[in-house]
Amino acid sequence: MFESLELSALLISIIAGLFLGVPSGPALFFVLDTCLKESKTAALKVYGGLMGSKLLYIALALLANDFISSHQKLETIFYLIASCLLMLWGIVIIIKSNKSNEKKRDFAEGSFYRNGFIVGLSNPIIPFVYLTFLQFIKIYANDVTTLKYILNIAIMETVSFLVLAAAAGILLSGGRMVQNHWNTMVRLMGIFLFCAGSYQVYHLIDLKKGGDIDLKSNENVLEEQLENIEEKSGEQPPKE
Repeated sequence: MFESLELSALLISIIAGLFLGVPSGPALFFVLDTCLKESKTAALKVYGGLMGSKLLYIALALLANDFISSHQKLETIFYLIASCLLMLWGIVIIIKSNKSNEKKRDFAEGSFYRNGFIVGLSNPIIPFVYLTFLQFIKIYANDVTTLKYILNIAIMETVSFLVLAAAAGILLSGGRMVQNHWNTMVRLMGIFLFCAGSYQVYHLIDLKKGGDIDLKSNENVLEEQLENIEEKSGEQPPKE
Protein backbone atom coordinates (compact mmCIF):
# COMPACT_ATOMS: atom_id res chain seq x y z
CA MET A 1 0.00 0.00 0.00
CA PHE A 2 2.78 2.39 0.96
CA GLU A 3 6.39 2.11 -0.15
CA SER A 4 7.67 3.32 3.19
CA LEU A 5 6.64 2.31 6.70
CA GLU A 6 7.68 5.79 7.81
CA LEU A 7 5.13 7.25 5.39
CA SER A 8 2.55 4.86 6.83
CA ALA A 9 3.24 6.15 10.36
CA LEU A 10 2.95 9.74 9.12
CA LEU A 11 -0.37 9.05 7.40
CA ILE A 12 -1.68 7.30 10.52
CA SER A 13 -0.86 10.46 12.51
CA ILE A 14 -2.71 12.62 9.99
CA ILE A 15 -5.74 10.31 9.80
CA ALA A 16 -5.90 10.07 13.61
CA GLY A 17 -5.80 13.87 13.77
CA LEU A 18 -8.66 14.11 11.27
CA PHE A 19 -10.87 11.81 13.33
CA LEU A 20 -9.91 13.37 16.68
CA GLY A 21 -10.49 16.86 15.32
CA VAL A 22 -14.09 16.11 14.41
CA PRO A 23 -16.12 17.18 17.48
CA SER A 24 -17.29 13.66 18.29
CA GLY A 25 -16.48 13.61 21.99
CA PRO A 26 -17.56 15.51 25.11
CA ALA A 27 -14.33 17.49 25.42
CA LEU A 28 -14.33 18.79 21.84
CA PHE A 29 -18.07 19.42 21.92
CA PHE A 30 -17.39 21.51 25.03
CA VAL A 31 -14.90 23.62 23.04
CA LEU A 32 -17.24 23.99 20.06
CA ASP A 33 -20.25 24.77 22.23
CA THR A 34 -18.27 27.49 24.01
CA CYS A 35 -17.26 28.94 20.63
CA LEU A 36 -20.89 29.06 19.45
CA LYS A 37 -22.41 30.40 22.68
CA GLU A 38 -19.59 32.48 24.19
CA SER A 39 -16.73 33.64 21.93
CA LYS A 40 -13.72 32.41 19.97
CA THR A 41 -11.39 33.68 22.70
CA ALA A 42 -13.29 31.73 25.35
CA ALA A 43 -13.15 28.61 23.16
CA LEU A 44 -9.37 28.97 22.79
CA LYS A 45 -9.04 29.20 26.57
CA VAL A 46 -11.10 26.02 26.97
CA TYR A 47 -8.96 24.30 24.34
CA GLY A 48 -5.82 25.46 26.17
CA GLY A 49 -7.10 23.83 29.36
CA LEU A 50 -7.93 20.69 27.40
CA MET A 51 -4.39 20.59 25.98
CA GLY A 52 -2.99 20.96 29.50
CA SER A 53 -4.73 17.74 30.53
CA LYS A 54 -3.67 16.10 27.26
CA LEU A 55 0.01 16.84 27.97
CA LEU A 56 -0.35 15.06 31.30
CA TYR A 57 -1.95 12.04 29.63
CA ILE A 58 0.69 12.03 26.87
CA ALA A 59 3.46 11.81 29.49
CA LEU A 60 1.66 8.95 31.25
CA ALA A 61 1.06 7.17 27.92
CA LEU A 62 4.75 7.33 27.03
CA LEU A 63 5.66 5.88 30.43
CA ALA A 64 3.05 3.11 30.22
CA ASN A 65 3.64 2.22 26.56
CA ASP A 66 6.70 0.00 27.03
CA PHE A 67 5.21 -1.77 30.05
CA ILE A 68 1.94 -2.58 28.25
CA SER A 69 3.77 -3.70 25.09
CA SER A 70 5.81 -6.23 27.08
CA HIS A 71 2.68 -7.93 28.48
CA GLN A 72 0.58 -9.30 25.61
CA LYS A 73 -2.40 -10.34 27.75
CA LEU A 74 -2.52 -6.95 29.46
CA GLU A 75 -2.24 -5.23 26.07
CA THR A 76 -5.21 -7.20 24.72
CA ILE A 77 -7.32 -6.43 27.80
CA PHE A 78 -6.38 -2.76 27.46
CA TYR A 79 -7.57 -2.66 23.84
CA LEU A 80 -10.80 -4.47 24.76
CA ILE A 81 -11.55 -1.92 27.51
CA ALA A 82 -10.72 0.95 25.13
CA SER A 83 -13.05 -0.50 22.48
CA CYS A 84 -15.89 -0.90 24.99
CA LEU A 85 -15.37 2.69 26.16
CA LEU A 86 -15.51 3.80 22.53
CA MET A 87 -18.90 2.07 22.19
CA LEU A 88 -20.08 3.72 25.43
CA TRP A 89 -18.80 7.07 24.21
CA GLY A 90 -20.87 6.71 21.04
CA ILE A 91 -24.00 5.83 23.04
CA VAL A 92 -23.57 8.88 25.31
CA ILE A 93 -23.14 11.16 22.27
CA ILE A 94 -26.27 9.72 20.63
CA ILE A 95 -28.28 10.31 23.83
CA LYS A 96 -26.95 13.86 24.23
CA SER A 97 -27.76 14.65 20.59
CA ASN A 98 -31.47 14.38 21.46
CA LYS A 99 -31.24 17.06 24.14
CA SER A 100 -31.64 20.78 23.60
CA ASN A 101 -28.44 22.84 23.46
CA GLU A 102 -30.11 26.27 23.66
CA LYS A 103 -29.15 26.96 27.28
CA LYS A 104 -26.15 29.24 27.55
CA ARG A 105 -23.32 28.12 29.80
CA ASP A 106 -22.75 30.21 32.89
CA PHE A 107 -19.03 30.59 33.56
CA ALA A 108 -17.27 32.70 36.11
CA GLU A 109 -14.75 35.13 34.65
CA GLY A 110 -11.41 33.44 33.96
CA SER A 111 -12.75 29.92 34.50
CA PHE A 112 -12.61 28.77 30.86
CA TYR A 113 -9.10 27.34 31.10
CA ARG A 114 -9.86 25.58 34.39
CA ASN A 115 -13.07 24.06 33.05
CA GLY A 116 -11.30 22.86 29.90
CA PHE A 117 -8.60 21.23 32.01
CA ILE A 118 -11.16 19.51 34.28
CA VAL A 119 -13.24 18.25 31.33
CA GLY A 120 -10.12 16.85 29.65
CA LEU A 121 -8.82 15.31 32.86
CA SER A 122 -12.15 13.62 33.59
CA ASN A 123 -12.46 12.10 30.10
CA PRO A 124 -11.57 8.37 30.47
CA ILE A 125 -11.12 7.95 26.72
CA ILE A 126 -8.12 10.28 26.26
CA PRO A 127 -5.40 8.07 27.87
CA PHE A 128 -6.65 5.07 25.87
CA VAL A 129 -6.55 7.13 22.68
CA TYR A 130 -2.88 7.99 23.16
CA LEU A 131 -1.87 4.48 24.21
CA THR A 132 -3.68 2.99 21.22
CA PHE A 133 -2.06 5.53 18.90
CA LEU A 134 1.42 4.75 20.25
CA GLN A 135 0.85 1.04 19.69
CA PHE A 136 -0.04 1.61 16.04
CA ILE A 137 3.00 3.84 15.52
CA LYS A 138 5.15 1.10 17.08
CA ILE A 139 3.85 -1.40 14.51
CA TYR A 140 4.15 0.82 11.45
CA ALA A 141 7.38 2.74 12.11
CA ASN A 142 10.78 1.21 11.34
CA ASP A 143 12.71 2.65 14.27
CA VAL A 144 10.66 3.98 17.18
CA THR A 145 12.12 6.38 19.73
CA THR A 146 10.54 8.65 22.31
CA LEU A 147 11.28 11.64 20.06
CA LYS A 148 9.49 9.95 17.15
CA TYR A 149 6.49 9.20 19.34
CA ILE A 150 6.35 12.86 20.38
CA LEU A 151 6.73 14.04 16.77
CA ASN A 152 3.83 11.88 15.58
CA ILE A 153 1.67 13.03 18.50
CA ALA A 154 2.48 16.66 17.61
CA ILE A 155 1.41 16.03 14.00
CA MET A 156 -1.80 14.36 15.17
CA GLU A 157 -2.67 17.21 17.55
CA THR A 158 -1.92 19.89 14.93
CA VAL A 159 -4.22 18.24 12.39
CA SER A 160 -6.84 17.74 15.11
CA PHE A 161 -6.81 21.46 16.01
CA LEU A 162 -7.06 22.54 12.35
CA VAL A 163 -10.05 20.24 11.77
CA LEU A 164 -11.79 21.48 14.93
CA ALA A 165 -11.15 25.11 13.94
CA ALA A 166 -12.55 24.41 10.47
CA ALA A 167 -15.65 22.77 11.99
CA ALA A 168 -16.20 25.80 14.23
CA GLY A 169 -15.75 28.15 11.26
CA ILE A 170 -18.30 26.24 9.19
CA LEU A 171 -20.83 26.29 12.01
CA LEU A 172 -20.33 30.00 12.70
CA SER A 173 -20.67 30.94 9.02
CA GLY A 174 -23.36 28.41 8.14
CA GLY A 175 -26.21 30.24 9.82
CA ARG A 176 -29.33 28.62 11.16
CA MET A 177 -29.45 25.85 8.54
CA VAL A 178 -26.22 24.23 9.74
CA GLN A 179 -27.03 24.78 13.40
CA ASN A 180 -30.51 23.26 12.95
CA HIS A 181 -28.94 20.05 11.61
CA TRP A 182 -26.15 20.01 14.20
CA ASN A 183 -27.84 17.42 16.42
CA THR A 184 -28.24 15.10 13.42
CA MET A 185 -24.52 15.42 12.67
CA VAL A 186 -23.74 14.70 16.32
CA ARG A 187 -25.94 11.60 16.23
CA LEU A 188 -24.16 10.28 13.14
CA MET A 189 -20.77 10.80 14.82
CA GLY A 190 -21.99 8.85 17.85
CA ILE A 191 -23.18 6.01 15.63
CA PHE A 192 -19.80 5.94 13.88
CA LEU A 193 -17.91 5.70 17.20
CA PHE A 194 -20.21 2.93 18.43
CA CYS A 195 -19.68 0.95 15.21
CA ALA A 196 -15.89 1.46 15.35
CA GLY A 197 -15.77 0.17 18.93
CA SER A 198 -18.00 -2.80 18.08
CA TYR A 199 -15.79 -3.71 15.12
CA GLN A 200 -12.68 -3.69 17.31
CA VAL A 201 -14.37 -5.81 19.99
CA TYR A 202 -15.39 -8.31 17.29
CA HIS A 203 -11.75 -8.67 16.20
CA LEU A 204 -10.43 -9.05 19.76
CA ILE A 205 -12.92 -11.67 21.00
CA ASP A 206 -12.45 -15.27 19.88
CA LEU A 207 -15.72 -17.21 19.98
CA LYS A 208 -14.97 -20.93 20.27
CA LYS A 209 -17.17 -23.98 19.88
CA GLY A 210 -19.24 -24.79 22.94
CA GLY A 211 -19.84 -21.13 23.77
CA ASP A 212 -16.39 -20.47 25.24
CA ILE A 213 -15.00 -16.96 24.82
CA ASP A 214 -11.29 -16.14 24.65
CA LEU A 215 -9.24 -13.04 23.84
CA LYS A 216 -7.08 -12.89 20.75
CA SER A 217 -3.56 -11.55 21.01
CA ASN A 218 -3.76 -7.88 20.05
CA GLU A 219 -0.21 -8.01 18.73
CA ASN A 220 -1.22 -10.78 16.33
CA VAL A 221 -4.22 -8.75 15.16
CA LEU A 222 -2.04 -5.73 14.35
CA GLU A 223 0.63 -7.87 12.70
CA GLU A 224 -2.02 -9.56 10.52
CA GLN A 225 -3.23 -6.14 9.41
CA LEU A 226 0.33 -5.12 8.56
CA GLU A 227 0.90 -8.38 6.63
CA ASN A 228 -2.27 -7.78 4.62
CA ILE A 229 -1.07 -4.30 3.71
CA GLU A 230 2.34 -5.63 2.63
CA GLU A 231 0.70 -8.43 0.59
CA LYS A 232 -1.55 -5.96 -1.22
CA SER A 233 1.46 -3.75 -1.88
CA GLY A 234 3.40 -6.73 -3.29
CA GLU A 235 0.53 -7.67 -5.59
CA GLN A 236 0.70 -4.33 -7.38
CA PRO A 237 2.64 -4.46 -10.68
CA PRO A 238 6.02 -2.70 -10.60
CA LYS A 239 6.14 0.79 -12.03
CA GLU A 240 7.85 1.09 -15.40
